[in-house]
Amino acid sequence: MKRPSQVIALRASAELLDAFDEARAPFKLSRGDWVRGAAVEKLRQLAEARDLVEEVTELRKAVAENESQITKLRVNLPRCLYILLTAHGIDPEEALKIVLEKLIP
Repeated sequence: MKRPSQVIALRASAELLDAFDEARAPFKLSRGDWVRGAAVEKLRQLAEARDLVEEVTELRKAVAENESQITKLRVNLPRCLYILLTAHGIDPEEALKIVLEKLIP
């Protein structure tokens, strides 16, 4: 079934018409068909760019969350090691030395 459509017209300078003609020549398209195709392609590219921006935004959020979790690990891991070492009878000063040597750059 044919969908209803509307005509869109534009005025173009001689230079712009020459550019249209040069671009459309290899495809043997009319000016109107070439301009329509170019407009549709540009709209597709814009939609892809919007999708890409959304994906990058989501990735940035995920990276920020991961960085937050990594920061927490960097703080909590040495604490946990210290607690484990002292709970297993290692002298607190020796445990601190081990933690500093092994986990804190």
